[in-house]
Amino acid sequence: GLANFWLIDFYSPMYKAYADGYFNRSIALGAAYHLDYNHPFSLDGFFFDKSNICVLPEDSLSLNGLLFKYPVSQQREIEENGFKPTPEMITEMANFEAWLQEISGKEDIEVIIPPEIYIRHTLSVKDVINPLTGKEILQGGTSPENSIGSFSYEFDLRGGVKGLSGKAPPLPIFNFGIEHTLASKVNNLAIVSRSSGYVGMAVSVGRIQTVNVYQGQGVGVAAGIATQSDTPLNTITSLEVRETLEILTGLTTQFYGKDTTQGEDYSNIK
Repeated sequence: GLANFWLIDFYSPMYKAYADGYFNRSIALGAAYHLDYNHPFSLDGFFFDKSNICVLPEDSLSLNGLLFKYPVSQQREIEENGFKPTPEMITEMANFEAWLQEISGKEDIEVIIPPEIYIRHTLSVKDVINPLTGKEILQGGTSPENSIGSFSYEFDLRGGVKGLSGKAPPLPIFNFGIEHTLASKVNNLAIVSRSSGYVGMAVSVGRIQTVNVYQGQGVGVAAGIATQSDTPLNTITSLEVRETLEILTGLTTQFYGKDTTQGEDYSNIK
């Protein structure tokens, strides 16, 4: 269950993933903070999860493990307020600073309140030409003929997911097209972001801007084709876009999407 998911890699040491960054796979640090402050281990409210830690200048670190779950209405309010931290977040970060000072014995440790916070996900647009699901991503994504490129990124399940078992899904390598960005009921509307037509766990991969940028380029090409042919944007296909990109660049698109389940049962992935 959820406890098993959180306890995966509990005894794993921190490892250096990048030249200036580390990945803390263990929940141990967050668990200690939760216990000291009597915070419940829950998918609701606040959760101190496993974190990425980056080394910054002037003896500073960047840590992204403090999670806050809010309903969509409150997330929209945060967006309208310039993504500024809520009073609850500021209070929690002050508590975190005091805790770090206590366990380290160093009073000069300071937690800097960020000028803006990152919202992982708010809304998903459902009415698209062809939604992209987590299950499809795990199995290699869209077929090459219906794709414009390939991408790979972990299912980043910060805080856990209700109903997900302790078995974490493997790293997906998947193909993608533009069909899940094209609105099905509005002819000339595309949504290129984490809110594109991703279903289920697909949103944890689709939020990454690297794939959003390439899809944005593809939608731009699709818009050019639609304008020149005087047809609705949502009738343009990934095949047309890819063929046009290949003519424009003189390059042939290579696809790397593959099923990474290795025979394991991931029927719980939607």
